[in-house]
Amino acid sequence: MTTTLPAGGPVLPTLENDLGSVNHLPLHHSGAPGSLEAEDKRDIRHHEDSPPSNVDRLIPAYLSYDARQTARAFYRAITFCVLVAMGAMYDAYVTSGKPLACTRILARVDAGNKVPQNLLANEGFILRMSTLSVDGVPTIDPTAITIWSVMYVLGSIFTMWFSPAISDRFGRKIILYLLTIALVLDPTIGILAKDWGTYCAARWFSGMAAGFLQTGVNNYISEVAPTKVRGAMILLYAIMFAVGGLLGTVMLNEVANYAPLNYKIAFYTEYGVLAIFLPGVILAPESPMWAARRGNESKAKTSMRWLYGTESSYDVDTEYQKLLLVVEMERQEEAKAGGWRQYLECFKGTNLRRTIISFIPLVLQQMSGLILYLGYSAYFFSLVGYAKPFQAGVIIQSVLLFFVLLSFVIVDKVGRRPLLLGGLFVIVLCNFTLGGISFLPKANGAAMIFLMCVWAGAYSLSIGPLGWAYVAETATGTLRAKTIGLATGGVQAFNLIWSYSIPIILSPTKDNWGMKSAFLFGGLSTLGLVACYFLVPETKARTFAELDELFEKRIPARHFAKYKTQVQLEVESAAMTGKDVEA
Repeated sequence: MTTTLPAGGPVLPTLENDLGSVNHLPLHHSGAPGSLEAEDKRDIRHHEDSPPSNVDRLIPAYLSYDARQTARAFYRAITFCVLVAMGAMYDAYVTSGKPLACTRILARVDAGNKVPQNLLANEGFILRMSTLSVDGVPTIDPTAITIWSVMYVLGSIFTMWFSPAISDRFGRKIILYLLTIALVLDPTIGILAKDWGTYCAARWFSGMAAGFLQTGVNNYISEVAPTKVRGAMILLYAIMFAVGGLLGTVMLNEVANYAPLNYKIAFYTEYGVLAIFLPGVILAPESPMWAARRGNESKAKTSMRWLYGTESSYDVDTEYQKLLLVVEMERQEEAKAGGWRQYLECFKGTNLRRTIISFIPLVLQQMSGLILYLGYSAYFFSLVGYAKPFQAGVIIQSVLLFFVLLSFVIVDKVGRRPLLLGGLFVIVLCNFTLGGISFLPKANGAAMIFLMCVWAGAYSLSIGPLGWAYVAETATGTLRAKTIGLATGGVQAFNLIWSYSIPIILSPTKDNWGMKSAFLFGGLSTLGLVACYFLVPETKARTFAELDELFEKRIPARHFAKYKTQVQLEVESAAMTGKDVEA
């Protein structure tokens, strides 16, 4: 079904490769000499006297679909988003089982019962990598652990900052291929490593894999997902991350219980995670938008047919012409600054605002207490004498997964901003309440688990998944890959700071804050809540063209949701005055 627009409504229905990134592009766009707007400044009666063309006057039926109809119509594109997002399981699976930037303490519960918090607790791994002996017990040199941590973070930052240039030059899928190589090298080197120095290489490739994942996967999904379900598709990363974290926790417990000396099992299981991800790497087509930017019409149309050909109202030839309009506007922007200078453009004008918005929700993941409650959960449970840290960890990971799934269902209905602000408010309350527990003579383990579960639920409904949504949605098309790289790389730099400082804050021989450290994150998350209220807008159901307009007009973040863009006004005018509906 298509709706005929009125003769007086100068609107060109257009479409970026994500089925709605630019859904309707007004002809009067820039106003510059020779621009579409300049060409369109004609007497409106001329339009009334001219019959509408098929291209300029028809709105494809799929643009009127709701989220459920969109998912059914473009099920193939949805399938590829799911397959590619599977890679996020590796990110959490590995960081649940390996020493990431010293973010875990090997707490002991009862008499010498070692908690399987990560690979550092595995007896076989300790025997292989130890260079010291403390009271006759083999021990891994803390310097080696620190170097492993630094290698991981540097590998991820390096990848996050340089992979966008590779992606823009060679395509979105090249990042998926490079990710696959890193996923193979990481466990392979871990299996072969005979000393801590060799294992440094595994940590480097593990960091590179995380960098490719966090930049490449979200960028790809944001460009191929239909707009009506784009938020849910981007949240797939958070869902798969939660699944991977739960599987990693269970795997380490099983290894500790049944094969404490065979640490290599943990590495072998990573090949299984890779096998789950491979179908997406092999079958997913290249981003049509990237192909159009490179002038490869054949590849762009092939990808469009493969992704969106399941919907009868989607005409590839027409939609490709619309893509070219978007590409032409982007090229005008690129003429101002191309190549490496685009990194500088991320910090100029409205792009600076968009870069900041991409960064804030993502960095708040750590500032809200993630490293404390998930990285050191076993430590805190040991403080209150809770003797079942593994069960508590599984409970928290399960809560994370449940609420991430819930956010997946409601994010495109409720919106990003309400979930973000509401979740942060609950996180602030949990942080200060958990800090207050530290003043009790005897902290209650059940109460602590309950509060951590509430924190986990609020996190999984808000900054956990939405951090990835904002970083993928906010930037302009030409700067999206580079903005994602800058934001995720910046967050990793912050993580390096936390990784160094948190062990000192918690160490009984250093600052020994214990649960009082929750107050620190309570204060930081409060600042984050205020920043999000004033700076982070609502992006629900907005095409990338609409977001461009809102940022160019400098609309305050609080008013994004209610502001009517030129696109909306023209479509509403068409609905009121033009009337033909064709079957």
